Amino acid sequence: SLKKKDVDRQSTSSIPGPDENTVLIKPHIHDVLFGRGGTANNHHGNEVFRILVRKQKDTYLKSEKFQKSQISKAIVSAVKSRDPPGRFLARHPDAARSIPGGCADDSWWYEVKYERAVEKVSQALREKKVARKGGKKRLNVEISDSSNDST
Repeated sequence: SLKKKDVDRQSTSSIPGPDENTVLIKPHIHDVLFGRGGTANNHHGNEVFRILVRKQKDTYLKSEKFQKSQISKAIVSAVKSRDPPGRFLARHPDAARSIPGGCADDSWWYEVKYERAVEKVSQALREKKVARKGGKKRLNVEISDSSNDST
């Protein structure tokens, strides 16, 4: 059965995909939320993530396959190196149907595996620009050159 754990007590390594052993967690400010819509788009961690992607997109598109992989891994590393460490989270598929009225609270998220996070970054780097409504927020975000990090 699914259990909600306190974020401070749960491990951020080797959390499985959504199954009976999935640890459910509440997102914090540095997490990157998978999905579409306002929750993911307006989350601070996703805004920072989009800036990191934007800064690396031109280099990524001009790079060879190995270099592309290193760029994606460097962005994952940049998210995970924040304080507190950012995580790549997906909403549990049972979230909406597990709560009366079908509305999920913020605790129905789980951390995806490292490989899936890298795939998410690579996908974002390949996407074409989409015009957004409203003014742009200015956030100062840097990416370190620790692209050899594989965790």
